[in-house]
Amino acid sequence: DRIIFEEEEEGGHQETSGSTEEEMGVCHIASFLPLTLLMGTGGKESPQVRMGLPPFDLHTLTGVMGLYLAVEMLNNGDGSVVPQLEGLPDKCPIRFTTEVFDSSVSTTFTAQQTKQVLQRETAKGEREACAFFGASRMTDTGPMAILTGLEERPQLGPFSTSVQLDNKQTFPFFGRTIVSEV
Repeated sequence: DRIIFEEEEEGGHQETSGSTEEEMGVCHIASFLPLTLLMGTGGKESPQVRMGLPPFDLHTLTGVMGLYLAVEMLNNGDGSVVPQLEGLPDKCPIRFTTEVFDSSVSTTFTAQQTKQVLQRETAKGEREACAFFGASRMTDTGPMAILTGLEERPQLGPFSTSVQLDNKQTFPFFGRTIVSEV
């Protein structure tokens, strides 16, 4: 139900502007994307197959790959798409990682997974999320944004266009990469 992406460093550590690996911070991004649908029987089925389409949805796959590419560009300071990222590792000693959770286009399932991620214990070796990405619909994104907001963790929504999410009293840590449906 999840995929973890971490870049492997050659030689076991990365040096950045005199900083050693021990001095580098890690920002782990928990990402929620609709990879499957939870059916009434509790089983999973590809959303594409249910709609009579091929089993791989290029839109979701492109989103996952775009997320991985963004993490790689942040970590490498690659300014080829966003010029401001050029040399980022020399200016900011933070390494980014991400983990993709299947939101299953389910409000309850997304909220349960979000709660589990927020309750992780780093002492047990679990990676704490410093930020959240997703989900796909207001019915999933809204409850997720309330939970992440209560813990003061930023959430970036790439798909949800509902104007309700513009309410900063209810969703103070929510931002989006798409315009609202005004």
